[in-house]
Amino acid sequence: MTSWWLFAKDPKFIDIVQEGIDYLDEHGPSLPRYRLKEAWGIKTGFRDKTNRHTHGAAIFAGVYYLNDNDQTLYFPELKIEVEPKKNKLVMFSAFLDHYTKLNKQKTEKYAIAFNLFEEKDY
Repeated sequence: MTSWWLFAKDPKFIDIVQEGIDYLDEHGPSLPRYRLKEAWGIKTGFRDKTNRHTHGAAIFAGVYYLNDNDQTLYFPELKIEVEPKKNKLVMFSAFLDHYTKLNKQKTEKYAIAFNLFEEKDY
């Protein structure tokens, strides 16, 4: 895993996430303003997994896949699984539990995970 903020100011990555934000703004519920605050690179190698977790205080969380892989992202409460495909952007409510099982492929899975937080005017 890279630092939590490595991709948060990357112009190309911001453009990718902005497409998802535009979609949410057009089709989703009315929400307060939010912004990309954290974006970090992840790599799962052979027999690596991600433990079940949420993204705490964020409004939305997401992942952008950099390559194809069979290591599915599970959302147990929704009974949904997402297959990683190169250039796929997945955004979800940050309070949803999610995880991956062991990577059974000999090749690594590469992705950028991120969090969107409410933009507060203090």
